[in-house]
Amino acid sequence: MTEFVGIKLVRAFDSWIVVTALRGRSSERSYRLLGSAEAPGEDTARGAVLSVLDAVNRVMEKYITED
Repeated sequence: MTEFVGIKLVRAFDSWIVVTALRGRSSERSYRLLGSAEAPGEDTARGAVLSVLDAVNRVMEKYITED
């Protein structure tokens, strides 16, 4: 289960950076997930989606690379 904690737009170096916080839970443990992405141009919605994917990828990468 994943829970949305919050999202923040930050203006840095003439670009929008989107930072997303999620909380994930499995039967074994709880995760605090943090992701970030630059919004392409002024498309902050796309930046938000990329930020969420970045946060989730940090956990999924562990399971994909385990053998």
